[in-house]
Amino acid sequence: MSRIHSTAIVGEAILGEGVEVGPYAIIEPGAVIGSGTTVGAHAVIRRWARVGSRCRIGAGALIGGDPQSFNFDPKVESFVRIGDEAFIGEYCVIHRATKKGGATEVGSSAFIMGQSHIGHDCKLANRVTMTTFAGLAGHVVVDEGAVLGAFAGVHQFCRIGRLAMVAAQSKIGQDIVPFVVAQGWPAKPVGVNMFGMKRAGVPEDARTLIRRAFKLLFRSGLDTRSALAEIEALGDFAELKQIIDFVRTSERGIAK
Repeated sequence: MSRIHSTAIVGEAILGEGVEVGPYAIIEPGAVIGSGTTVGAHAVIRRWARVGSRCRIGAGALIGGDPQSFNFDPKVESFVRIGDEAFIGEYCVIHRATKKGGATEVGSSAFIMGQSHIGHDCKLANRVTMTTFAGLAGHVVVDEGAVLGAFAGVHQFCRIGRLAMVAAQSKIGQDIVPFVVAQGWPAKPVGVNMFGMKRAGVPEDARTLIRRAFKLLFRSGLDTRSALAEIEALGDFAELKQIIDFVRTSERGIAK
């Protein structure tokens, strides 16, 4: 059975087994919350939210609010989808998508610390970390295991690559290549996320080649096309292919 505080307001939502709802929280009709999830005091889960199992929603969080877009029609049916075992800290805001049937997505095991903001139509893969006050504008894509430091801000339509790490107070206006550490105003690559790769189980030989790829792409003086050709010649590793494909498909261009 679910445990709902007497001061909470819960409409005709779908609550899984063992859901806990704290004082003064609001869950609108139509919301879906998976089993074992806890909803903190004063949190607002709007009807557009689809929350997975065993998640933790902090006090005052807003899940499924309307996009902050001048052209958005509030009558549009769009969603927020959150995977299993995600942590959404206190006073976080996650807005729903702008297009009918679309969804802002937060993957499983995400760790979104307090006061962070995820704008409309963003796509966060599994195990993404956002530190306190980090902010994503609309249509941002964050790949698996990436980390954003406190107060980092990401421009619309940017992409943060797998296992990349963005330092605190950085401004991201272009795509951040996988496995890279970036910092600054605007953010630029300064190194490779060796600790993050090791923790994620990236093999040592692949980590060594990623360091070489970083030097070719950002330190060799080669143009991007030539650098990618040199990286391809390093060997047939999935991680190298991820870097190459990321750069070649970047729409905003990569931070260099």
